[in-house]
Formats: sequence, structure tokens, C-alpha cells
Amino acid sequence: MINKLSHLLILGFLIIFASCSDEEEILSDQLVILDQELAYDLSQYENTSYGLYKGVFTTNNSEQRGVVEIEVINDSYAIAIIELVNGEILSFSGVPNRTLDGGMTIQLNATNSSFEFVVTHDGLNPTITGAILNNVPSFITLVKENSRGALITSTGLYMGSGFTDTFSIIFDNQAAANGITTAFTTQVMVNGNDIGTSVGNNQTNCNDDGFYQMCDVNGVSDTASPIEMNWSGVHTSLISATEDCSLFEGTWMATGPGGNNFSGTYISDIQCAPANDQCSGAEVIACGDTLVGSTTTATEMGEPSMFCGISGSNAPGIWYTYIGRADGSIITVDLSGSDYDTRLYLYSGDCMNLVCLDGDDDGGTSPDSLLSFREEDGVTYYLYVTGFAGATGTLNLAVSCLETIENDALSGAIPITPSPEGTGCSGTPLFSFDFTDTTQGATIDSGLDGTCNGAQTGLDRFFSWTATSEQLTFTSSNPGRPGIVIRDSAGVEIDCLPTFGEGVLEGWAIGDNLIIQIYDFNTQVSEVAFCLEETTP
Repeated sequence: MINKLSHLLILGFLIIFASCSDEEEILSDQLVILDQELAYDLSQYENTSYGLYKGVFTTNNSEQRGVVEIEVINDSYAIAIIELVNGEILSFSGVPNRTLDGGMTIQLNATNSSFEFVVTHDGLNPTITGAILNNVPSFITLVKENSRGALITSTGLYMGSGFTDTFSIIFDNQAAANGITTAFTTQVMVNGNDIGTSVGNNQTNCNDDGFYQMCDVNGVSDTASPIEMNWSGVHTSLISATEDCSLFEGTWMATGPGGNNFSGTYISDIQCAPANDQCSGAEVIACGDTLVGSTTTATEMGEPSMFCGISGSNAPGIWYTYIGRADGSIITVDLSGSDYDTRLYLYSGDCMNLVCLDGDDDGGTSPDSLLSFREEDGVTYYLYVTGFAGATGTLNLAVSCLETIENDALSGAIPITPSPEGTGCSGTPLFSFDFTDTTQGATIDSGLDGTCNGAQTGLDRFFSWTATSEQLTFTSSNPGRPGIVIRDSAGVEIDCLPTFGEGVLEGWAIGDNLIIQIYDFNTQVSEVAFCLEETTP
């Protein structure tokens, strides 16, 4: 979308340009009002030659293309801007000349570039002749903006076997009273000629997903050309219908001289990506949030460079961010209820230096994803929501926050007293608890894995013990059959036994302060039961 601030560029240009001829000296008298813009209410310009005209531009070799705005403010001056796809902006100015029938012609000039704008007295049928960009012959197609709804100008390409060429569209969102069936004008380049048309184009069957409006589009090229092109596809735009987001794509088929058929695809330059398509635009989420998002028009340009937890995705995705608090709670992000097969990845760091922490495919209500993590005060977390096997759609995202149980982390280990030697772990020395019981807080995987199970350690809780023997005998029984890791006070592993494993643990001295980590198997167990008995080597 062309920014009105570019008028400042025009102002500077006119100061230089005004000295070029006597005619342009007239403009120097108008500089004091050049910062004025057309009135917001465009209805006052209807049935006149004044007003705002929007269009699409291409050189006849299709090497340059872009969008055009022309403002005819009064009978003394007019300005125009061409914004090329590469971001370059060209500013034009000119003096209107009235024709005998009340119409208007304006020669608009810039360095090595110019075109003539012609319009009737009622503002209808605006045309461009003699368009030149940097000395290259060019084409401009225009439509006048009116009060019924904004024009959306969108440039793009159509592609066939071994070639590409320009295919651009001007959409009028309110051509029909209900705004559903809309008219549009095309610019289709073939062999240096524009065979686009404003007749026979249709946009129908519009629907929206709460974020985007999607309509079927189809049309036919100028039948006066020896080449007739028929095309169809989909036009996707934001519900607000801004120029920043108007994606069109589909297929075409052309019939040339002699009945030869050619076909291919077309797509706009703008991909209509959501605001949080990139990490830098991540949407902030907080405890208790429930929101809806969409990856329908997201791109893979914002995809992170690394994945973990599960394999990388090959689908477009969008970003969210969460700021850790001092609570140290368990944060759960649940995508259950989304209408496509989701994948979810968790990162820390910043957008330029992301560190992958975890990933999930079907941890929620299958096939939707769910991730839980313990928040740390001041840490910025990033969540990338994408899809499995290229899937996209509308996602439901819910954020819940639950304080953790005291001994969910190594730093919160609570004392435990093993059974005395010779008791055989009978009666009361049997320990048991439920990992999923949240009456006293939540439990998640600490991420501290033991060598006995590697990455397979799941939910875990921590206990402390000042050693009164040099060995412990570990036995486990249903439910759960947990695993165990003995660590020193710094958390370094001393010995371990896997889940469904029993035996002797050793490697410390009497009086050492130890940490005992009890864990389930791959976060799949709720209740566990086990026993620890002091033994002598």
C-alpha cells in the first residue's frame, strides 16, 4: 500500500522539478497546499474527474511491475506514485488540462519516466497512454476509487512451461450492493501486450473463517486478442479488506492461433500472511487465554531453523510468545479442538537466537498438540504452531497455568526415609503417589534424564536423603513401576535403575547429601509405588 507520507518525497521532487519549465512554475505557487490530501469522504468526487485512481503497472517486458495511485486534487495540479514490487517508489507530477468536453488530460513526469492520464468529465473510463518507465515502454490499468469500498490493487505472475509473465488484478470490494459479488479488472501480459479485461470477470461463493474472506474468481482475457485466456482460482483477503493482504492464485488455460492450448498457474506477489507469520510479530499470550488463529495463509518464511521433541514440520506456521513470571507455574498450551492436524514447538531466547526446548504432535486431543513447561521469571518463550504433513487450518489455543507441587523440581526435593536394613520393605515403608494428582500442584518432566532410560524419563519428583548406609535396594510394584536416579546434592547422577527395574544402588558414602529422583516412563504413568531399603555392601 502506498504510504501518504510519500507526499513529502513528492514535495521535494516538485521543488526541483518546478524550475524545469514555465508550465511547472505554476506548481511552485501550489506548494503551500501540497500537503493537503483528498477528502476522506470520496463521495464528493463522484461524477467528477477529481479524486483517487488506483491501478496496476508493468513494463511491456514484464521485468518491472507494481501498483499505482493518482490523485487529481484540483485543476491546478495532480500527483502520482508508482510503487514497484522491489519497494522502489517513483513520484510523478503534472498540470491538468481541460478538454472541450469537460474531460481532463494530465502529462505526469518523473526522471526518465512519464505517462499521460486521460479521463472523462464524470471520472469514468480513466486511461493511460504513452507510459514509460526508465525509458522502457509500459502499461498502466486504472480504476477510480469511490465511496462504496476500497479498491485493492494486487500484482502477480502467471507461469507456464518455461516462462513467466505479469498477471495483476484490481478488486472493487463493493461493486455490488451486498459486497459479495465483486467486479475486478485484470492486466495480463502476452508478448508485450496487455490482454486483460474488466468484462466477464466474476467473484462469487465468498465465505470467511473469521479471519479471511475467500472467494472463487474466474474470468477470460480480452477476446479481441488472438490469444484467449480462461482462468479460475481463489481470492483471499483480510475481513477488513485492506491493501496489505490480497492473495489470488489459481490456474489458467489459453488458446492461441491454430487452436494450440497452453496452461499453467498464477499467484500474486503478496501472500496475505497473518501478522504473527514471523517470530518478530509473535502474538502475546497469558494465563487463562483462549483464542483462535489461522495458518490458512501463513507462509513457511517464518519457519524456525531448528526443531526438537519431534521431527520438523513442512507446513506454514504462526508464532505466539509468553513471558515467564516468578510463580514458577506449569504452563500448558493446548491446541485441542483445532480443525487440522497440528504441531507445536517451544523455544526460548529471542527471534534471532532461538533455543528449541520441546515439541509435540498429538499430545492433546488427537491429532492436536499440547505442551507443558515450567515458567522461569523473566524468560521469554516462543511457541510455533504449524501442521503435520503440510496441513493448515483454524486453530484453537488455550493457555492454562497451574502451580507445581513442591518437589516437582530438584531444588524443591523433600526428605524421604528409606526402610531400615532387614525389614524387606514390608508394610509402611512402601511409598506411592499419583503424578497426575493436582490437589497440591502439578508435575511435569524436569528434563533431567538418567543414563538408564536416556530421554525416556518422563514425569518426575525429587526427594532428599542424608545417607545412613552405602547401598539402597530399590523395588517397585504396580501401579506404575517407576524408575529411579540417585544424584549428588549438585544434581550429578551417581547411579540409576530403569522403569520396571529393581536392584541395588550404590556409589556414595555415609553422610553424603543425596537427591533421589523417581520418574515414570515417557510421561505416560499416573500412579507409582516403590520401596527403598537400606543395605550394606
